[in-house]
Amino acid sequence: TGYKYINRNMDQDYLMKNYLYPTTEWINDTTKSNHFIYNEQVHGLYLIYSKIYKKFSYQVGLRAEQTMTSADQKTDSKKFTNDYFGLFPSAHITKKFGNDNDLQISYSRRINRPDIHSLNPFIDYANPLQIRYGNPELKPEYINSYEIGHTKYWKKSSVNSSIFYKQIFDVIKNWSFLDSNGVTNSTSKNMSKGTSYGVEMIFDLEVLKWWRVNASGSYFRTIIDGGNLETNLSNDNYSWTARVSSNMSIPKICDIQITGFYNGPMVTPQGQMNETYSMDIGAKKDFFKNRLSVSLRCSDVFNSMVFDMQQSGDGFTYHNKRHRESRIGFIGISYKINGGLKQKNKKRPNGNEGGNDGGDGFE
Repeated sequence: TGYKYINRNMDQDYLMKNYLYPTTEWINDTTKSNHFIYNEQVHGLYLIYSKIYKKFSYQVGLRAEQTMTSADQKTDSKKFTNDYFGLFPSAHITKKFGNDNDLQISYSRRINRPDIHSLNPFIDYANPLQIRYGNPELKPEYINSYEIGHTKYWKKSSVNSSIFYKQIFDVIKNWSFLDSNGVTNSTSKNMSKGTSYGVEMIFDLEVLKWWRVNASGSYFRTIIDGGNLETNLSNDNYSWTARVSSNMSIPKICDIQITGFYNGPMVTPQGQMNETYSMDIGAKKDFFKNRLSVSLRCSDVFNSMVFDMQQSGDGFTYHNKRHRESRIGFIGISYKINGGLKQKNKKRPNGNEGGNDGGDGFE
């Protein structure tokens, strides 16, 4: 059992001034300046119970949570409050088949709260034909997650396969519309609901004593229903993701790590976010009996990290493509003062080497 308290205070004060040459003074530009204060308090009580019976193990839990939020848009003298209460149950059942097979069935209810960027109602006029602003009246997302998974172990590798199904209520998504002045407005809205289901696989393999590979992939369908905003506003697609990490500790040479990912096109209520993919590579070399370490890393080796989004609605079509500065080189040097000393592992007083962070659905 336990109690958890979170208190977040965020104060964003953006001041824009114009310089007047005749009077040589700075004048506050109220159309571009903004002062937004946000406070969020979360009180949570949780209870977890777990038990092992022969080859079965199970864990059930419940968290009760009260959230209180307040927002103060000082620039426009507007205040907003939003308080809500939620119950978040979870359950996990695992069945062992011998020493190398596990089957697990799980359910959890979760919450995703809107971030301050989505809440801040300040209007960004950087692009006069495409203005952006947040929505302080956003409600949180609630997710019901169901999963059936199987894990197979070998001496030096393992495979985990699972089938998942998620129900999402009050989905937070970007929504755009064209106003009477011909300007596209973009903000965040709560959609009625969303659904996601598919399969996922995770591989962990020791190729050689000095080479280990971890790879995962998923294939899924996403459905978004925004009928509460516009009639027949819905969208869905099939997509897939993949991620791989290769760790090589070449004896007497260096350690090399290569990581890469691919995210297929993701559906939005009014369009889609096109595919994104990237690869990083790094190397580390130890000297002087592991006291000195020198590392090199390059992010987005092929400079492929591009965000490409397309949207369309009544009277407008919008295409946004951003290519951030991502191909960056890093160098790191570290020296261990007590590098020659080895620390002994200490057992817990009760002899229990495991831990419990609350399980799925408790964060």
